[in-house]
This record gives sequence, structure tokens and C-alpha cells, in this order.
Amino acid sequence: TNIVGHDFTVKKAKEFGDKGFYNIFEGADKLKNTKKGSVYWDYTSGALGQYYVGSLIALELIEISNKFFLLRDKGIKMAQVFENNISSQARQTFLEILSTGILNQGDLELIDDFSITNIPHNSSEWEFYKSLLLENDGQKTRTSDNIIPSNRKETIGLFLKNISESGIEGFPEQQFRKVHSGALTSDTSFGWHYYYINEAIHYCIETLFWGMLTELECKTFPVQKYITDIANSITSELQVLHYSTDKNLRLKEIADSMPVSELPEELAQLVKFAKSPRQAAKAMGFALGLLLRIYNLAGEFRGRIKDFENKYYLVFQKGNISEYLEGYFDKNMGLSLIEFNMLLTKTILNDHIATAYRKMGNGESNLLKFVMEDGMIGHIQTMDPRFTNPRLRTLQNFLTDLGFINNSGQITVSGSSLIEEITAL
Repeated sequence: TNIVGHDFTVKKAKEFGDKGFYNIFEGADKLKNTKKGSVYWDYTSGALGQYYVGSLIALELIEISNKFFLLRDKGIKMAQVFENNISSQARQTFLEILSTGILNQGDLELIDDFSITNIPHNSSEWEFYKSLLLENDGQKTRTSDNIIPSNRKETIGLFLKNISESGIEGFPEQQFRKVHSGALTSDTSFGWHYYYINEAIHYCIETLFWGMLTELECKTFPVQKYITDIANSITSELQVLHYSTDKNLRLKEIADSMPVSELPEELAQLVKFAKSPRQAAKAMGFALGLLLRIYNLAGEFRGRIKDFENKYYLVFQKGNISEYLEGYFDKNMGLSLIEFNMLLTKTILNDHIATAYRKMGNGESNLLKFVMEDGMIGHIQTMDPRFTNPRLRTLQNFLTDLGFINNSGQITVSGSSLIEEITAL
């Protein structure tokens, strides 16, 4: 289900129905006059160019020279160990399918060797993938102190240990709690702590934007009135949630009165609020309160957060924690609550416009969720708040394919041995 082109393939399979074969020639080749949506992948250089090539380069399996993809020695080695597990009959059948463009239903079993999940345990192919995952992160990941990190390997160890103790779903949360309690000190564990705080900030701001769009649906307002109404709504809800907080109090006084966040529990509560448009105003008030508590929570680690961003060059990436804390809060602590909420509303609107235009400049379609013209603002589309994807599901799939986790999501004997191996390295 994670293979690119899957949706196109499923649609075409249904069209063929019970014919007993699939015409893979149809939709295979992207030409200059090919109609959009008529091939399995519309991107000019295919799924390889859009999705896989970055990972293959990062793993030092291929390189690009004069716009050509070239195999490196490690890539040739990978091809050889993969070949070792493909029978001669499977190879012959595979080539016949490619030359005829027809995949018969009966051929599927004959080419099962090619399945990406069919990796014989302890084979040369299995050993290669394992060593590949446990290597350092590559030359391109050098830190500011000129060290090549091994965060992938250490993440695998942390992830497997988490599964053995509490299950798959709690991985980022558990790392956050352990770092906060002082139990973990490595860059990798702090990286997941950093990620979790950053995700929480991101989700809070997306919730505020979602609430703003929800309030705008099927309506048109003068821009200034809309900004004022939203700011007043956020202020009122925050006052209800936090015991009649005075709207004229300075933001610093309000932040100082906020307890440090119990982040996992409060983030889960915000997600519940953000599922119902009827609770949009309450969700916005809760999101602002959570942002202030995260500000206090992150204050305990501000120095280390900054050091981490500098070490891994995150300081140059938009949306890092320090950018949020400094841009949204540090320089505005002298504002009253209502003044801050007016500024916050304007900032979120302006940030969305800037981001949408930047992405549209990269060739994407119109991404604006509202339109402003002649002093009026109108609704286009409501965007639900969402989390980014840390690729943990992909990691879980890799570890399952290699037998370190079973299909029920539990750690295996091999997985337990791998934890010991990583710890010893």
C-alpha cells in the first residue's frame, strides 16, 4: 500500500475486472503528448525521480552526473545481493511481462521473488539491508562540529526498545517524557523531544488557522472587522479556560501564570476539540493557552534547543522552534492579551499567504484558503489541522520486513538482539 502509483494501479485493476490479466503497457510511458492522469505516475522522471532518488543518494547507492543517475559501488553490491534471491524462472517471467506489456493473473506467483517484503532471513540480501540501516547517516549529514551522526541507527534502537516496553504508537511521546525527566541525553533522543515540541507548536497554529477559516465559511467580512472579531473570540475563550484572564494584562504576566504543559495529554485534548467545527472557538482558545504553556515548557531547554538547531543546521529551516518562540512570543511579551491576539491573527493570515504563493511558484495549483480584495476577506476552503509525517510507519514497515517486528507489531527475538547490537556499537 505504500508503493507510489498504487492508487492508479488499483483503479486500472478494477477496470480489467475478471479478464485474468492486466495491461501494464497502458499507463507505463510518460511522453510529451501524454494526457495528465493517464499514466501511473505523471512526474517527468517518474517515481524514481520524485520519491526514491533522494533516499538512494543519501544512502550512497547512486549519484547524479550530467542529469544521469549513476550506480555507485554500494548500489552495485545491493543489486547483486537482491539478484541472489531471484530464481531464474522468476527472472524469465519478469522479462516476458515487460516485453509483452501483459501481466497474467497466474504470473503473480511466479514473480513472488520480486516482492519487496520477501526477504529471506539471514540471506546476503537481508544482511545488506541490515548493515545499510545501521550505517552512519552519510557525508551530507555532517554537523556543525564536522561529525557524521548515526541518528538513524540510534532511532531504530530507541524505536525497538519503545515497542518492547509500551508499543508502537507511543514512540515520540515516550522520548519526550524520558528526555524531560532527564533519563535520556543523546542527540537522537533529544531530536525526538525537539520534534514533538515542534509538532505541538505546528498543530496549535494550524488549529488557530482552521478555526479562523471555520468562522469565515459562507461569509464575507471587512478585513479589519474579521481580524478584530477573531482576536476577541480567542481572547474570550482563553478567559473562560483560564479563569477570567484579564484581556489587558501583558502577555508576559499571563504566560508566567500558566503551568508548564503536560504536553502529550493536552495535545490529545486539542486534537479532540479540533475534530468539531462547533468547537472551533474553544479549540482556538485552548490552542493559544497550550502555546503559552509550551513556551514555558521549552524555556527549560532553550539553550539546548538553540544548540541543537545550530548543530544540525535547523536554524536555516523555516518553522524551527526558536523561530516560533522568538517571532511569536519573545518580542511581544509587552503586549496586552488582546493586542497580541490581533497581531497573532494578522501574522497567521500573512504567513499563509506567503507560504501559498511560495508553493504556487514551484508549480503547484492555487493553495490560498481565503481571498482578500477591496478590504474584504472571503472563504475559499477550510484546511483541517494535521501533523507532519515523521516516517515512523515506514520505519515500522522496514523493521517488519526484516523480521525485527512481527506482523502484530511486537518485537521479535531478532529485534531484541538488534537492540543489544546497537547498544554495543
